[in-house]
Amino acid sequence: MRLFDRDDVEMHDIVRLVSSDVALSSQLLALANSPLFAVQTSIRDLQHAITVLGIDRTKALSTTLPCAAF
Repeated sequence: MRLFDRDDVEMHDIVRLVSSDVALSSQLLALANSPLFAVQTSIRDLQHAITVLGIDRTKALSTTLPCAAF
């Protein structure tokens, strides 16, 4: 959680952390591809999914989704 709270956090650091939890990564990809975000193409890359969701939403999901092991 400290990583998310840093002002100077790099996207690749967040991607590396989130990718260490396969279940969370899968759920974030599913959410980014949901009709809620109305993306035109399929999102297959975790960095793209986090960009679509945003860092704040990714942080919130990582603490609330039952699979999150942070």
